[in-house]
Amino acid sequence: MGHWGKELTDPPGVDGRLAVDVLPKPLAPVSVAIGGLPATIEYAGAAPGNIPGLLQINARMSKDVQRGDKVPVHVRIGPASARTASLWPYAD
Repeated sequence: MGHWGKELTDPPGVDGRLAVDVLPKPLAPVSVAIGGLPATIEYAGAAPGNIPGLLQINARMSKDVQRGDKVPVHVRIGPASARTASLWPYAD
């Protein structure tokens, strides 16, 4: 999932420089809840090859998440909370 407007990063992002060799990570803690259950964050940082300010989050949802047509996803970065979205889960 992608998220715009992340807080401060380490190292700081550089306007106009694509994230290729250095991938800044947010200084604030990142958490994701999927279906109301905490997800395991596998990666939270710059989206490789993209512009500064685009955060990529790779999260693994709990096997206990209820299956259904739409599952709510809630992202929190430090004190900031994103609007809840929905996803359509699939098994690989």
